[in-house]
Amino acid sequence: MEIFLLVITMSHAFNGIKNRPVIVKTSSSPEEAAFLLWGKKKLASLPEPASYEGHLYKIDLGTITIKEIPIPKISFQV
Repeated sequence: MEIFLLVITMSHAFNGIKNRPVIVKTSSSPEEAAFLLWGKKKLASLPEPASYEGHLYKIDLGTITIKEIPIPKISFQV
């Protein structure tokens, strides 16, 4: 059994915040994690937007391993 764990961290240069976790949740797939990260980045507002970074970990309960995997890039056509 595999579980995907998404950790989104926030940095905000003007407030001195660096790499603070803001979301830690399970995801059903890497694509869902990409969508969640995209949504969080879209909420960043001016004039001093926070910077969000995502990390996705695959936890394999069969082999008892944890591995960081890349979050796929997504784009939307309008």
